[in-house]
Amino acid sequence: MTEKPLIKDKGSQALKNLGSKAMIGMMIACSTLEWMGIAALFSASLSVLAIAAGCAGAFGLAFLNLLVTGKLNRMLKLLPSFAFALSGYILLIVVTFIVYVINQSEMNIITRGISNTVYQLLPLLLALGFAFMFGENGIYYAFVGVAIAYGLVVLMTIKTFGLGTMIHDWFAMLRGGGDTKAVRALETHTFVGGMGFFIYYFAINLKARKYTWIYLGVVMVIALLAFKRTLILSAFGSVALYLILNKLEKTWSQRVARFVLYTTLAMLLLSCFLYLLMIKSGLFYQLVEESGINTSSRAYIYRKYENYYELSFGYIGKGFGWVERNAKEIVGPNAPEALHNEILQLYIELGGIGSTLFFVYFIVGNTLLLDRRYGFAIGKLYGCMSVYMITYSYIANGVLSWAISTAIWVCIMGATASAVNVDLFNSDTKSVRLQSSPPTGRKADKNPKR
Repeated sequence: MTEKPLIKDKGSQALKNLGSKAMIGMMIACSTLEWMGIAALFSASLSVLAIAAGCAGAFGLAFLNLLVTGKLNRMLKLLPSFAFALSGYILLIVVTFIVYVINQSEMNIITRGISNTVYQLLPLLLALGFAFMFGENGIYYAFVGVAIAYGLVVLMTIKTFGLGTMIHDWFAMLRGGGDTKAVRALETHTFVGGMGFFIYYFAINLKARKYTWIYLGVVMVIALLAFKRTLILSAFGSVALYLILNKLEKTWSQRVARFVLYTTLAMLLLSCFLYLLMIKSGLFYQLVEESGINTSSRAYIYRKYENYYELSFGYIGKGFGWVERNAKEIVGPNAPEALHNEILQLYIELGGIGSTLFFVYFIVGNTLLLDRRYGFAIGKLYGCMSVYMITYSYIANGVLSWAISTAIWVCIMGATASAVNVDLFNSDTKSVRLQSSPPTGRKADKNPKR
């Protein structure tokens, strides 16, 4: 009498496990497709389609799962963190629209500028899908898609240039032998910019999960192949701040750790404007020339834009996407579509007030919102990323205005681990890190002993 139900239960469990693995596989396929689009492995139009399909597919599977399981409460717990990310992009759209109207831009320019901004909302759908389905585990599953997509980038580079040429050019670049086509193919700027967030996340979770060191190793290899040594240093700057805050929480109090975090964020914001002042005043070029630093044509490119902006809080800006549209006309036919300095580029495009609002919201505003909504553990998780976001943006693009989606992605999933707590398919998997340092919010400050 008791054997039949047991067999039935085993069959049901096996079917459930099969369905779980199938769902994980489909979600990883969606992540891979999205990152293949970001890496521009297709034509321009097909890349956009791949990003849209990957993001919509992940969100669609999550929505289907919501309808089947009826776990509406789980989704409702996710929405506040998703809203924080969304509101940042809404701010970018509003500022862009105001700038275009003040500059009396043509309607096709306004439409194109806003559509470019809306297009960047798509990765948030992918984030929400993975967060709903797998909680914090979603970061690991989604990264598998990243690794597969970059693996395809490497294979395409080998196919085009040959393995020997790729290796030779990489070491030539390492020795300072100049840029090469093979190295440029591996760089994939927009793609690689998000790797710093994964380095940061996996590094602070090395002890939380058994195989995290493998994920960290893979993302480090991606960054090194793309020749992004500064990216790695900036990411570990975020790791250092996170570890310092953890130590302060244990030896002093959460109040002290929170004070240090927000003081650091204020200093990072101040550094952005001091950096702009150095460039506009010419001090940046003087320091570069006197120290003999090779900026890989960055100083030359910055100078080309000097007459197109002024350093003033009242400076209106050119509108989001302006640099990309006018780069070849201003710099030359072989000009990159980005300034390789996202701080300066966003200032030129959004203006004095617009760029200030953008920086303050994404760096301090999101940290505050996550801190108050989910507690200091999640606010700290996001806030420490700011070290990477700002320092890497001094010399690169693709972090603040595009790969910021990846930062929010990590944040949403971290918030999920706190609010939802477990993987929808594996209730035994929880974050050791968040268990040992639970988000306790402002109330924790009342306890002097931590």
